[in-house]
Amino acid sequence: MAGAGPATGWAPAVPGAGAGWVPAASAGWAASRSVPGWGVPPPAGAPRAASSSWKWALGGGAAVFLGSLLPFVTYTDLYGYTVVPGARLISAVFGAILAGLALGAGLASRTQVFYGLVLPAGLLGALGYGTFILLGLTGVHNDEESAFGASRTVTVHFDPNIGVTCCLAGCIVTAGAAIVGLRSSSLRSG
Repeated sequence: MAGAGPATGWAPAVPGAGAGWVPAASAGWAASRSVPGWGVPPPAGAPRAASSSWKWALGGGAAVFLGSLLPFVTYTDLYGYTVVPGARLISAVFGAILAGLALGAGLASRTQVFYGLVLPAGLLGALGYGTFILLGLTGVHNDEESAFGASRTVTVHFDPNIGVTCCLAGCIVTAGAAIVGLRSSSLRSG
């Protein structure tokens, strides 16, 4: 290793510096080109990298939209019940709104406003879908009238299917991405 130098790409060993590989400046390496977070801090006035949390929020909104197109629930007790198309349409519109707000957070200069709207929407969506799932697992009482005019109460149980689970996961991801986005935007501005 005594003959190593710029021709081989290996820097000569510095006396008393200990063993280890140091990239040679002639090979195109410089301290300013080192990978951020790998020991060399960025300069004090350098702009921070943009947060990618809006992409996660956009994916969460897309998951809510796509979940509305998938099967919502599976009935275990009675057949003939379905989730009304209006509820699935509302879920699709809600997913599109979440995705639009996330896209606005990614493209706008004032991201805190959009993340401030995405966070409560994601939390309320997760609360709504989670409540819907729990009601189905515990049973919902439904009053029915028979063909002879007699009224009876039937408990309807249903199991969550891939659609409502996807909607719940999308809302959770969207709310988490909004929290990360709000934190990173406050760090950039502060």
